[in-house]
Amino acid sequence: MQSKKQLITLLFLISITGYHFNEEKDLKNIQFETADLVVDYKTDHGTVYLEAFKSKETNLISQNLDENLIKKFKWLSIGYPNLVRLNSSLSNYIVFHDQGFYFKVNMLTDYQKSKFTDIAKQKYGIDILPSQIISLEPSIFVCYIYFFDENEKIVINGNSLNLNEFPIRVDFLEPTTSYKRQILERKLVKEGNKWEPFIECKFQVNGNTLKTNEFSIEGKQLQEIGLVDKLFGPASSVFVTRDQMSKLTSQIYSEMKIIENYEMTETQFSEKFIEDFIFQTSNMAFKHVNIEEALKSLSKYNLDKDFQPDKVLKEMSKTFKIKSEGNKKHIVTNKENFIGKNNETDSSSSDSFNFGFNSDKFGFNAGSSKTIGNRKAFGSSEQEKSLNDQLNELNQHTQNEVIWEIDGEKVIPKTINVASLLKSKFSSTLSFKRFKNVQFEALFKKSFRLYTSSLSSVVPYDKYFEEIEKFNGLLKNFKRNFYEKLEKSPSFRKGMIIAIATKSVMESFDNLGVGYSDYAGWYLCNGLNNTPNLTGRFLVGLNSENFEYSKIGNIGGLNKVKLDVSQLTSHYHMDEGHSHDINMQSTNDGLHTHLYEDSYSSCCSKGLQHSGSSYRSTNDDLTRYTQ
Repeated sequence: MQSKKQLITLLFLISITGYHFNEEKDLKNIQFETADLVVDYKTDHGTVYLEAFKSKETNLISQNLDENLIKKFKWLSIGYPNLVRLNSSLSNYIVFHDQGFYFKVNMLTDYQKSKFTDIAKQKYGIDILPSQIISLEPSIFVCYIYFFDENEKIVINGNSLNLNEFPIRVDFLEPTTSYKRQILERKLVKEGNKWEPFIECKFQVNGNTLKTNEFSIEGKQLQEIGLVDKLFGPASSVFVTRDQMSKLTSQIYSEMKIIENYEMTETQFSEKFIEDFIFQTSNMAFKHVNIEEALKSLSKYNLDKDFQPDKVLKEMSKTFKIKSEGNKKHIVTNKENFIGKNNETDSSSSDSFNFGFNSDKFGFNAGSSKTIGNRKAFGSSEQEKSLNDQLNELNQHTQNEVIWEIDGEKVIPKTINVASLLKSKFSSTLSFKRFKNVQFEALFKKSFRLYTSSLSSVVPYDKYFEEIEKFNGLLKNFKRNFYEKLEKSPSFRKGMIIAIATKSVMESFDNLGVGYSDYAGWYLCNGLNNTPNLTGRFLVGLNSENFEYSKIGNIGGLNKVKLDVSQLTSHYHMDEGHSHDINMQSTNDGLHTHLYEDSYSSCCSKGLQHSGSSYRSTNDDLTRYTQ
């Protein structure tokens, strides 16, 4: 068997839609104390136990119940949560946009429902329908992405805004300017599917409201999480930048489990929290202070250990200079990118200073060439600007966190926007009346981990594609390019469903069919080689007149084959005797006769046998069933 890191691309689709269950009166009837149906479910990470919980009415189950009554019984389950592939490459599970990113989580699938029906048959001796196994709808669904970047622990929080839509979409409000998002994107680009961040999700179903409290933080709690020492050290008061306050807010948001208790995104929490926090702990709200004074008393929270104010100020003063061209002057960075002149931006530049001090961590943008050299923002060569105009634009593009000034032929930092915090104010309880903590009776709670590596192998019946036309074209190009490299093309019996396997996800075939050099093999979908057993099944085609038939995700095929009498084919047997079980059915009576021939041959010929049957019918509707 190939490595688990193989990508096995299946040429089939499975629908994962189903019924959902969220009515309060029904939830109270569910017995969450003990799972009624338990399924051993194999995954890439070992065997897990899928649980389904029954309603109180289901206690009436007995083997002698009426079939119509049995159909009313319900079980609830979350299934086996796993990440959804969000495009035809089978590798991407995160979608980024300007305001953040999201991924989707599969919960209970049709395949898992069928497993529960099998267990119900074994336990109760009754036949139930997959539709009686219902997806449990959460009241709270939150996820956390944990990873380390150069020994710094990064935690990104997300939650679901639409809890009655499956697969569940989890949104992370991290805009393109977010420090955490930039690190995450860099990790994904650099390491791809080989990288496995820790993704934890929490699923909760709420019952009655128990109590409502206002959010408060006691001084003891701040001491326990080490926040006071990180902010002040031995000092009694410190300056903090907005960026430092943003990082502090993120820590409190995570440590105090805000998203679980208050159902607020980190962005929503930050907007209100910083204002209230500064009001209760500072003797000076944010305002501009002389840069030298501010650096000397700046909090070391979230800064490099070797932070030295004099060195930082010296290096900042080297960031910009004034350059003369004839009788014109321009403010430029030391990378020679002009301000106020039409020149291209150096896209390879960095916002980090090269002396162990990162402007992101400091809380302001000192004006990298990426920002300062923006052609649209600073006009064209036909509209040259004065030094004062250029300086004003520079200060605007640093978002007024740092104010720069001209000193002869140099541009130096003048002031920085900071707030002053007092250590003494951290000993009392901080109250935040705008935050309400609503506590519910938790009917059901469960935490689980999502694995990105599961996207690299097949989970039976858990496939999800959005761009099916693009995917089909991709396979066509792959097969064409691959055949050119083979002396003999692989062949299988017509109608079989196969899977293409490649050795690694990153080098799988792309839109042009490239990737055949990494080809590992073809597999039948027969239950072996980590494929589902689709023996006797077929891919469903397009049929505009039959919605169920053409629905994306459907796979055809029956356990029994229905043939008209006229379709019974001639066949031969290498034996001296045999029998057929033929079930002929008629919807109407009438007198008629059917004849069919049965031939066999052996070492001793017995000749030709003829037999027939007679039925009364006026409308011939005869069929034969073969297993």
